[in-house]
Amino acid sequence: MHFLNRNWGEGWGMVPTDRALVFVDNHDNQRGHGAGGASILTFWDARMYKIAVGFMLAHPYGFTRVMSSYRWDRRFVNGKDVNDWIGPPNNNGAIKEVTINADSTCGNGGEGEHRWRQIRNMVAFRNVVNGQPFANWWDNGSNQVAFGRGNKGFIVFNNDDWSLSAKLQTGLPAGTYCDVISGDKSNGSCTGIKVQVSGDGTAQFSISNSAEDPFIAIHSCFCLELAAHCKHRFPHQTPQGSAFCNILPFLLQLWLHIPSFMKCLLRSVSQELQLSIHIVASGTLNGSGRFHDLLILPDAY
Repeated sequence: MHFLNRNWGEGWGMVPTDRALVFVDNHDNQRGHGAGGASILTFWDARMYKIAVGFMLAHPYGFTRVMSSYRWDRRFVNGKDVNDWIGPPNNNGAIKEVTINADSTCGNGGEGEHRWRQIRNMVAFRNVVNGQPFANWWDNGSNQVAFGRGNKGFIVFNNDDWSLSAKLQTGLPAGTYCDVISGDKSNGSCTGIKVQVSGDGTAQFSISNSAEDPFIAIHSCFCLELAAHCKHRFPHQTPQGSAFCNILPFLLQLWLHIPSFMKCLLRSVSQELQLSIHIVASGTLNGSGRFHDLLILPDAY
């Protein structure tokens, strides 16, 4: 991963950041259709997928899109999934309602990557560090890398076959931070890993190569001493049946038919509510006017 240094993005000759839509997979290439073939990371390889999405959401380049999928019964014949045509879980053609599990993930055949704790918390991370410069890059010359976003956030990855143990400059104020990958901040404490940042901005990080999620991310709104001013709002906490949920199909129709107006509307809404608007997309609107797999969500602190 060390080659994904501070120059990734425009420095690699890519389009300007304000014109780039960045994503790891979509509903076509996750089935082997289109460019990339079998090299596309999807939810079927959850560990690596979370690393890739985590890097994307932490890095300032582009407008990011998070996938939200459903499972299907794969059947490989001569290396090809012959069931790649299967649509969402259904009962005789009627799409099943997506149930929500106790841990807020999707059930009833829905995968809902956007509800995975690691990904939803990284969406929040992106909002917290919005506008902050890329800073404090570190790598070991191999697949252990780290970088910060100004004085608001810092992330560390270990994709090597050996453990990571390093004291790194985070650029963050001193304090006790909750890792947003292994847990949440709840009732004034951390449910996952705690990271202690010293007065000089450094912190000790240890990540096993066998960890379920071999990366750690911290930000100012998950600091036990600094986070009182942060409003904890996550996409998955939008109440079902709320006015925002009810207007989603209308917003989607605008997006599909009047793209320029939709962009202006989303920009106005985000500025008015001081939220960033995040698109979670996969699939299409069905004939009944509801969409099973495409959401437009407010996701910010």
